Amino acid sequence: MKPIQILTGLLVVILFTSCEKDIEFTGEIVDPMLVINSFITPDSVITANITKSKFFLDENDDSGNFITVENAEVRIYVNDVFKEKMSYISNGNYKASFAPAIGETIKLEVSAPGLNTAWCETKMEDAAQIIALDSTSKITKSYPISNGYYDETPASGTEDTIGYYYKIRHDFSLHFKDQESGQNYYRLLVKLVISDEGNYNFESYDFDFTDIVSGESSDSEDNIVSESIYPNTYHVFSDELFNGKEYPLKFSVTTEQIKYLPKNASMEGSQPTLKIVVELQSISKSYYLYLKSRPSCDIEDIFAEPIQIHCNVHDGIGILGSYTSCGTKELNLSF
Repeated sequence: MKPIQILTGLLVVILFTSCEKDIEFTGEIVDPMLVINSFITPDSVITANITKSKFFLDENDDSGNFITVENAEVRIYVNDVFKEKMSYISNGNYKASFAPAIGETIKLEVSAPGLNTAWCETKMEDAAQIIALDSTSKITKSYPISNGYYDETPASGTEDTIGYYYKIRHDFSLHFKDQESGQNYYRLLVKLVISDEGNYNFESYDFDFTDIVSGESSDSEDNIVSESIYPNTYHVFSDELFNGKEYPLKFSVTTEQIKYLPKNASMEGSQPTLKIVVELQSISKSYYLYLKSRPSCDIEDIFAEPIQIHCNVHDGIGILGSYTSCGTKELNLSF
């Protein structure tokens, strides 16, 4: 056996042996804390999910799930004035009787027997002004269709061609006016709707966020990891590069479409219609930081540094975020 093979074999044995070694925990056991998760918007009443954290080495519960809290007292304050207590629904979910208004600061104060009282707050941000949605389309690939199939390398002759398959890149520019007061944060939502005369309706959320603002912010206070390592999965961005100005936000969508030749035009009716629905949300800074830090937890590198998801709950764990829809724009992607 060659020396390099012997060395490789020894390394494999050592690695597998080390994976089975018991390691004694010498740290401090953390007491359970209240976990608050709530995302609020002026479009609906306030809801919150209240659970209790558990120690990761707890032998009495190996489910990996937090424990729902059914007897919590959840108090809501609006601009530091007590408003009401939320009603318990089920599975740790609590519900208020009102929706927040733009400009209000909403505070949740949660207490439960045997746990420290936790609280969190967020401000309802005003919406930016959407001006227009412009688009251009470009064919990136095309193949002839023969007998119902398309071939990337078709045989010579077009006598059997009934139409063409196209792969099309649609580039969009969403023009909107940023708010002039302070730093603002946004989230872009894009939905591709494919429908066939009511027979089916398919929605896809995949799109390319190509704009420069999707990169890492230079604001050191954000303490956000590099975008080159952790992608902008939730398509959030700040107004750092265009504060108080009008801005054309760039993104793109790739679709696949079929176009029949005139002699087979009767088959056009069987093709689904495509529509793009774009929504821009104005989000709170805490919600922005939470969505920026969350993709880091999906990295499966065992040697990676542990990264904490952003939390704005005091004396507890979780997130209270807010968002306001700036409106939606729709375009048909007919070709």
